Amino acid sequence: MASLEITIYPNPILAKKAEAVGDVTPGIKELMPQMVFAMQENDGIGLAAPQVNVSKRIIVIQDGEEVKTYINPRIIHKSREKHLDEEGCLSLPGIFFDVRRPSSIEVEVQTPEGKLVKIKAEGLTARILQHEIDHLEGKLIINRIPFWRRWKLREQLQELKNYAIR
Repeated sequence: MASLEITIYPNPILAKKAEAVGDVTPGIKELMPQMVFAMQENDGIGLAAPQVNVSKRIIVIQDGEEVKTYINPRIIHKSREKHLDEEGCLSLPGIFFDVRRPSSIEVEVQTPEGKLVKIKAEGLTARILQHEIDHLEGKLIINRIPFWRRWKLREQLQELKNYAIR
C-alpha cells in the first residue's frame, strides 16, 4: 500500500476546520486504511485526515493493540480533572512539550460501518482523542501553549516552514 504523505506545519489545511463526513463513500472507505498505514509507518499513535491533506472529520488512533477509526468525532463531556503530559505531533516533527488536557472525556463518533456510538476514554486514549479532534478543529499543540513558549520554539518552527516549502 502506498503511504500517504504527512502534512507538515505550516500547511494551511492544518489551521482549517475539517468538513463533516456525510455518506461514507468508496473514497472515504479507501482513505481510512491508508491513514492507518501512514500513522503506523510514521510511528504515530493517532492521525487526523487533515494531517494527510484531506479536510474531512476522520481520525485513526492506536488504542493499545487495537487500531480504531472514527468519523465525525465530537467531545460531549470533559472531566474537570486535568493532567499535564508530553505530546508530540507528526505534523510538527521533533517538537515535544507538556500539554494540559482533561483526564477523561466522552466522545460521540460514527464508526466506519455507520453506527453512532458514545465512547468513554481516560488516560492516554483520552489524550490521543483530544489531540486528533483538535486537528479537526484546525488546532495544533502549539496553539495549546503560552505565547512565550511558542516564541522559544520560533527557530524550530521556522525550520519546519523551510522544510515544508521544499
